[in-house]
Amino acid sequence: MQFSKEASTILIVDDNKDNLDLLSGILAREEYQVRRAINGTLALKTAAILPPSLVLLDINMPDISGYEVCQRMKQDPKTCDIPIIFISALNEVVDKVKAFSMGGVDYITKPFKMSEVLARVETHIALATAKREVILLNQVLEQRVEERTLELEQRALELEFQSQQLQDMNQNLKQEIVQRQRVEEQLLHVAYHDPLTNLPNRASLLRALEQFLVEQTMTLAKSAECLEVKRITSKKGFAVIYLDCDRFKVINDSLGHDLGDQILLAIAERLQKRLPLAAQLYRQGGDEFTILLREVETQTQVEKLVKSLVESFNQPFLLQQHELFLTASFGIVFCSEPLGTAENILRDVDTAMYHAKADTNLQWQFFDQAMHQRLKARLELENEIRRAIENQDFSPAYQPIIDLKTGLISGFETLIRWNHKIQGFISPGEFIPVAEEAGLIIPIDLWILQEACRQTRFWQVKFLGKNALLPNGRNLESSAGLVPWKVSVNLSVKQFSQPNLLEEIDRILLETGLSGQSLKLEITETAIMENADSALRLLQALKQRGIQLAIDDFGTGYSSLSYLHRFPVDTLKIDQLFVSGLDPDFSRSGKPMGAQDFEHNLRIVRSAVNLAHELDMDVVAEGIETSVMQEQLLALGCDYAQGYLLGRPLNAEALEAKLAEQHGSLAIAN
Repeated sequence: MQFSKEASTILIVDDNKDNLDLLSGILAREEYQVRRAINGTLALKTAAILPPSLVLLDINMPDISGYEVCQRMKQDPKTCDIPIIFISALNEVVDKVKAFSMGGVDYITKPFKMSEVLARVETHIALATAKREVILLNQVLEQRVEERTLELEQRALELEFQSQQLQDMNQNLKQEIVQRQRVEEQLLHVAYHDPLTNLPNRASLLRALEQFLVEQTMTLAKSAECLEVKRITSKKGFAVIYLDCDRFKVINDSLGHDLGDQILLAIAERLQKRLPLAAQLYRQGGDEFTILLREVETQTQVEKLVKSLVESFNQPFLLQQHELFLTASFGIVFCSEPLGTAENILRDVDTAMYHAKADTNLQWQFFDQAMHQRLKARLELENEIRRAIENQDFSPAYQPIIDLKTGLISGFETLIRWNHKIQGFISPGEFIPVAEEAGLIIPIDLWILQEACRQTRFWQVKFLGKNALLPNGRNLESSAGLVPWKVSVNLSVKQFSQPNLLEEIDRILLETGLSGQSLKLEITETAIMENADSALRLLQALKQRGIQLAIDDFGTGYSSLSYLHRFPVDTLKIDQLFVSGLDPDFSRSGKPMGAQDFEHNLRIVRSAVNLAHELDMDVVAEGIETSVMQEQLLALGCDYAQGYLLGRPLNAEALEAKLAEQHGSLAIAN
């Protein structure tokens, strides 16, 4: 069913301007009419005033989430029939299921694949247009039937000789009805088949799987009356196999989407040749395919088929004088009985596939309930993090940084702690990765930065006087000759890449009254090297504000000497992995350290210290847990250290007591 792109209006809703520009450009080049909304509220108003043909809707937005926008539109009679395609960086199965349950018709993940975006937009606009045409056609035909029937009846009463004419007209109506049925069949084919490969699509898979589950359930119910029949039929199970081509985006980006489409056709052909008669191949979309395998007795049978499918990728694809080698990751759900719903089965097989893709040693993975439980636990933890951010349930902890020569506290690193009201203490190693993946680390980083600056300024005023290191940068020492402490705060990779980071730091320093000279930001080598040019500009801007910069976990990332020379870094923090190796009697793993390992670690730390000093940087060693480590570091010329031996992370009250004790001692000495 054809439709006019020029007459089709697409509303793009995304709070990210780059995404808006990218999608607008793609669709405008295809001659679609494009409207934009930067948040959910504006999107609802725009859609209500002038309903679009289709909505591309981002899930994570600051004011109203994409889920709520979709829910409101589906409740409004003016917008309830508009197809909505969700867009998000989140690729978890839970998010997809939620998107479809809210009324979305499809789901696109970031980064965008141009061909996928255009194909899905065109498909769903065509479907919506076709549905409207069918409804209109039905109404017209029904009206014509009524009118013509009435006209013929009236004429039959008046003129008997017109009966033949009545029969002719009825025959025409029958032909129109047949034509309408053909149109409906064509529309159904479009709705349930992939336009590129002509394979059944995801909607067809859902319908087939639901029907198959019903048939299996009825068969088992009937067989319960006969033990022998039940024994025979219970052996027959089924399996769903989901495969995703690895790094297919590289092919599209380097060789073009036309060649990519030809490869997809070749993949479909290879897979079809390996499938038994009881299997049906479906194209999910993009580079994803699904296989519904009926009448399977054992998991071994399924695994044998998957091995054959994996082998089908061993031979290169030869297209347009290109020799291309591909691999794929497979997720498998094997069911000996028809348990669960079609949506849950597809969710589970998707989960298994992503487990296989995440493990470089695996090419396929059978689903087990532990995977689902981990996903549920992750989702619950993400929700708890959101509530903790809203309720400010996090708290800062401060670990002293000690001057190895004087033994005095020269500063402190601000860490985050979470004491859950029900679950108790939750380790940062458990919730920080989830926060980073869900995009929640940004508000957490800003909160801990603000809290650290506020608390540090409070201690400066309390111990050193309100004029100690003013926000304008004038360094006024107290009457006792004491210099204010520096507070170190970690910046995540995502926070470091935020375009408004400088504005947020300026705001926090202004609100808390802390000078930039009292702040040290710790960033990882990975954060710098992901975009070296923009990182250099940002670091230079931070240095102009007097803020010091430290490379955290030095030696565990890129460890490139070029960036140390190029970037304005003040401090190297040597990772505890190397520091712990300075004590031959200490082992985190429980295995004794050999003399060769000790000498190796010693050379690494010595080299790092010497390199930093040659570049006019100071050195902080992390993870000091024994006096041997401390003595070795002091002998190597390390400047500062932190670790459990020197001081565990403390709450504000406990650290304040230590600062007060040190301040009093120094004041007396002076």
